[in-house]
Amino acid sequence: MQVTLLLLLVGVFRKRFGDLGRRSDEYERLQRKKDLRQGILARDRGKDFRGEGADITIQGNDRTGRPKPLKPWQQALRRGEYSRTLDLVLADEKSGPENTLTLITALRSRGALRATLRDRSDENLIPVLKWVLNNINAPRTLHLTGDVTGAILDLYAGRMGVWLEQGEGEVGWTCLKLVERIGKRVRRTAELAQQAEGCIGVMDLLAMG
Repeated sequence: MQVTLLLLLVGVFRKRFGDLGRRSDEYERLQRKKDLRQGILARDRGKDFRGEGADITIQGNDRTGRPKPLKPWQQALRRGEYSRTLDLVLADEKSGPENTLTLITALRSRGALRATLRDRSDENLIPVLKWVLNNINAPRTLHLTGDVTGAILDLYAGRMGVWLEQGEGEVGWTCLKLVERIGKRVRRTAELAQQAEGCIGVMDLLAMG
């Protein structure tokens, strides 16, 4: 009787613990599959991200170490060819006004402004006079245009008599007309400056009560 009960108990325990073992194995198998899926998701996370806006490309610093090639006028300036340098800058429409200002500032600091403007032909003088005419009223470049204008009048005052004898359409006549236009613009600017000073005086009187 006792043996029979023991056998029954052993059978019950085997069945119960066998079921538990199978359940444990099944749980571990499902857990491994779950961990595997999570690992794959973590690995692939972000691969399909295409950004929220336009493509943005971030370029790093140029580490090639190669200096930018000098422009023709910069090469001429380095060689000390001042007159040719000014001709190149004024003739280059893509150069821009900043390069002209940079060059004239460099020439003035080197004391080479008069040497650059000396012994020019009438044809080579016209671009310089046009530059002065276009910038004579600009406050930012007033000191530069004043120096250039003074040097031109000093160097070419004797040539103006020859220009007066030339007819309309000739190169010297064009230079003379440009000088006259520069003079008119300077006088007009001086008149405006005097009017501004008068307005400042009136405002000072009003402020004093």
